[in-house]
Amino acid sequence: MDASRALQGLLGQDWADLLKEAMDLLGPEYPIAQPDRENLIDARDLDNQFEDLDTWYYALGNSTHADERLSEFLSGTPQAMP
Repeated sequence: MDASRALQGLLGQDWADLLKEAMDLLGPEYPIAQPDRENLIDARDLDNQFEDLDTWYYALGNSTHADERLSEFLSGTPQAMP
């Protein structure tokens, strides 16, 4: 999973774990198209699980300054991991 490795390198293991948890909820045949993911979430009634992940996401974002770090990376000047 390339996105997981990228997140681990850019923001740390907690972010990679969060992504893995979210992807695991959708199963091994992870749908690429966003509408397909929405349909799968509805079909499996995963709203509560994703709400828990949302809480984790916002806590991580606030504690790691993720937006700033990702913006710096995308601008070509990434900040070193602490």
